[in-house]
Amino acid sequence: MRFLVRATIKPGTAKADVVSRLPAANAVDQKRLDDGVQEHRALVAADRSAGWIVLNVENEQELEKLYQEMPLNDFQDYEAIHILDEKDN
Repeated sequence: MRFLVRATIKPGTAKADVVSRLPAANAVDQKRLDDGVQEHRALVAADRSAGWIVLNVENEQELEKLYQEMPLNDFQDYEAIHILDEKDN
């Protein structure tokens, strides 16, 4: 299953908290890219308030597990939209 995931920074989050976890977040992104779970680097809004990624997972439970493993999880809310892939024709 493919999901377009929008991650938004929670209101009141200190910029320093987010910046301190960016190296870990970038490393997790790279691992997901290498493993074929993530299709491309995150697309980030110019004001850095939101980002988008496409994730390939077996089911929604796996998607939820990925959220929990994201280094910025404490500071982000997620919205996922199931998107069609070639198997869904």
